[in-house]
Parts: sequence; structure tokens; C-alpha cells
Amino acid sequence: PRVPADLTVGVIGYGKIGRELVRMLLFLGAEVRVYSGKETVCHELGKYGITAVRVSYGGGEPVDFSGLSILVNTAPSPLIRAEDLPDPPPRILEVASGDNLPTELSVERLPSLPGRMYPESAGIAYGAAILRMLYGTPSKKGT
Repeated sequence: PRVPADLTVGVIGYGKIGRELVRMLLFLGAEVRVYSGKETVCHELGKYGITAVRVSYGGGEPVDFSGLSILVNTAPSPLIRAEDLPDPPPRILEVASGDNLPTELSVERLPSLPGRMYPESAGIAYGAAILRMLYGTPSKKGT
């Protein structure tokens, strides 16, 4: 098993869930890169020393996903293309609703959260689920 400090995690999207996930990953010592479709988000994160990469909705300029251990999609819209991922690609986790990732990718979908979770609780729940997946430990329900 790897420890979070050994990981470089890419987080696609910086909405309520993405923000809490990034906060938790940074707290655990992981290196984090945020991929966002919003220039203002990239600028704001850059002020805090967090690497932020601007991506275009529906494609555009190629995006560098090299060096990632894990790529977590929290964006409810397509922001990545399969051809932008390195070979072999990082482990890809999908936490957003809908089909937002290219179908040819091997993606692990995390279970949905109840609709009325606060963003902080949702970020913590997803962060814990990601750590369970990394370490192969069972969830509270034994899955």
C-alpha cells in the first residue's frame, strides 16, 4: 500500500466536492493538481501554491496528465480526452454523476452519495472511499 504523501492526485473539477477532496488530500500530504474549466479557479489556487491546470469543456488544447498516481473526476461535464492521458494511464476514479469520461477508459465508479449531504461531509466520504480503494480495506458495510 502507498501512503497519501507518496501520491500525486489529479482532481478534475473544483466545485463543492472537488474543493473538499483537495483540502483533505493536501491535509494528508498528497501532491494535488486541480484541473478546472474555470480560469478564476486556476488563478485562485495558484495564489496558494496549488498547481491548477485550465481545461476546455469538450476538448481543445491537449492537457498534461502525466505523473499522476490517481485521477479523480468530480466534474459533471466532460473535461478530459483519452488521448491526453499517458500510457499507462493513472488509476481513474469517477465520483461525478453521469457519463463524463471517455468510454474506452478503465474507470472505477464510487457509489453515489445521498442527495442531501453537505459538501464537507461529501468530500470526507469520498476521500475515505478513495483511501479504502488504495489500501484495499473494506468499507463499514463490508464491501
